[in-house]
Amino acid sequence: MDFDVPSTWSRNWEDEVFEEEEDHSPVYDPIFVWGTNASKSLKPSSQKEEFTFSQGTLEVDVLVIGFAGAGATFLQALFQGLPRLGSIVLPEVSLKGTTLAGSSNDQTCDISFDEKRSIATVACRYDVSADRSKAWAQSLLTHVKCTRIIVLDRLLNFKYQGPSANSYPPHLRKLESATQRQNNLQECPHLEVPNMIDGPAAAILTWAETRKIACSLYLSLEESGHPAIETLEAFESAVRSHRLEIPNDLKAQLSNSRYTRHMGNALFA
Repeated sequence: MDFDVPSTWSRNWEDEVFEEEEDHSPVYDPIFVWGTNASKSLKPSSQKEEFTFSQGTLEVDVLVIGFAGAGATFLQALFQGLPRLGSIVLPEVSLKGTTLAGSSNDQTCDISFDEKRSIATVACRYDVSADRSKAWAQSLLTHVKCTRIIVLDRLLNFKYQGPSANSYPPHLRKLESATQRQNNLQECPHLEVPNMIDGPAAAILTWAETRKIACSLYLSLEESGHPAIETLEAFESAVRSHRLEIPNDLKAQLSNSRYTRHMGNALFA
């Protein structure tokens, strides 16, 4: 890279070339994939009758998204047993030995569908980098159409600036789209200024705002990467404040030894 810097120094800047060490590794967008069992639930995106890979859209009343940590853990507890229709896949993650039937693998992101209640859930168990956030959100929201969105994410303690920075769980804050604010829910305080968020949750909230979709983003303050049971209970209270009919009960799931063994370290580390 050549720098043309006027200077009175004797050094000849124009004759020097400075090469910056940059990471030129390509960034590949996440891939949205419908499972073979999804075709009966989807609406065609074209005149083709068969659904393959990313064709077709799912239309629901409510979309609930839980990100790595308490959000995904919560969805796995309360919406356990729903049919999984698809996934958002990171290109660098090998799918060898896995299926869209769902697993507890840290690198999966399952889209499930409750047809009776018209709810789609997205349990994303991997972290989405900032440079992929917009593509990740667009991939999801162009394939799943909805009238309401609920997002469950986390805010690490060292990034939080507020009157109670050393809070213990549950410590919940929220952000809302303008359309959602009209509903005037009082389930938890808003995220205080000057706190800011980024990543896919912010991209989803922006998407909802520009399209006048009701969207509530809940952030749990976490001191580590492990969700607390109190945080899961706070998420349950927040989600139920939207008058959603939830298929499972959190207390019943937490008392289920099969479930707690399955979640293992995520709950009790």
